[in-house]
Amino acid sequence: MEPDQVTAAVLAGQAATTVVTLLATDAWEGAKSAVTGAWRRLRPERAESIAQELDDSREDVLRARAADTEDETLASLAGDWESRFRRLIGDDPALAAEIRRVLDEELAPALPPEQRPVAGGTVFHATVTRGNVYQAGRDQVFHR
Repeated sequence: MEPDQVTAAVLAGQAATTVVTLLATDAWEGAKSAVTGAWRRLRPERAESIAQELDDSREDVLRARAADTEDETLASLAGDWESRFRRLIGDDPALAAEIRRVLDEELAPALPPEQRPVAGGTVFHATVTRGNVYQAGRDQVFHR
């Protein structure tokens, strides 16, 4: 992947995870308004269907919570929303700035403090010939 593609993929993942996390919270209406507003500005012809898809996703999470399958549902929905955000950004990479603004200014502040994204980030890219690459966000233990 090119650096811009990596950045867009990371942004799409962050936006999707944040939206899905907010689906079953008290901040839901604000999140829906922010996401629908972004689509209305960027792709107005899709705004109403995105609003409906957000409502449908929220219902899925609430049903899953009642059935004790919330983790699986959240993971599936995060993948679905990541695809939507990636397609939106992929259509015009300049749109990434608006998605970043919505994420940073409207969505992330609605998350509980312990779930907010950490400012900044690092993207690692490794190329290996005849070897292994191990990357981790925390500890790794190998027993050989």
